[in-house]
Amino acid sequence: MIPWRNLYRTLSVCGRLTRRGCRILEAHAHLDPPLIRISPPPAGVLPTYGYRSPPAGRVRVPLWCVAQVNRTRVEWVATEVHQ
Repeated sequence: MIPWRNLYRTLSVCGRLTRRGCRILEAHAHLDPPLIRISPPPAGVLPTYGYRSPPAGRVRVPLWCVAQVNRTRVEWVATEVHQ
C-alpha cells in the first residue's frame, strides 16, 4: 500500500521538475523515500557540484547525481560534454 503523502509528494515534485525543464524518466512513490529519475536537468535547476578531472591515464565515466527535493530522492546520470 502506497502512503498517500508519498504519492502526492512525488506527483508534486514531478510537476515542479517538469515545469523547470526536466524530463521524468521514472517515478516510484512506493519507495521510502520516494524516487524520481530524470534526464540531466538544465543548468541551475538542481544544485550540483562540478566534475573533478580524473588522474592521468584514467577514462572519464558518467557521474550518478542525487538530490533531495521535498523529501523525495531525485537521481540522474550526468555526463561531460565529450561523452
